[in-house]
Amino acid sequence: MAYTVSIRLLQSNTSFKVVEQTVWHYAGGGTWSTAADDKYILTMNGSGTSGGLRVQDTQSGNTFIVVVGVHNYQFWSDVNTTTTDGPTLTYLHGTYYGSGERKNEAKWLGDDGKGTYKRTFGNANVAFTASKAAGSNNDFVVELFIA
Repeated sequence: MAYTVSIRLLQSNTSFKVVEQTVWHYAGGGTWSTAADDKYILTMNGSGTSGGLRVQDTQSGNTFIVVVGVHNYQFWSDVNTTTTDGPTLTYLHGTYYGSGERKNEAKWLGDDGKGTYKRTFGNANVAFTASKAAGSNNDFVVELFIA
């Protein structure tokens, strides 16, 4: 069963851009595509996989990562603003699996099918909201607000 996550970057300061994308290889992996208005669409071939985006502040060069996925048919996500620029997103993405250091940092949707959390990134605030798409159990909508 395929799953789709649409991520839209909404920013008051337009200096942020996606500089790296990954897809985890479990459950047949998946693909990223882009649409207008800073929208990134992850299509996953099954439960048990995920995708990641590295977002860079082009003024400072600093980056943070966003990882979204489906495990045991449930949506999970994380925004990590404490990463350094050294490790690749492919390496960091892998730390959410097995005995990786980030495997317990995944956030799950609530019983209402929604989730919200906030992070600080340098002088910016990052707010993440996720929900099931209307009328679907396999499609999710994410808005990433950067101010």
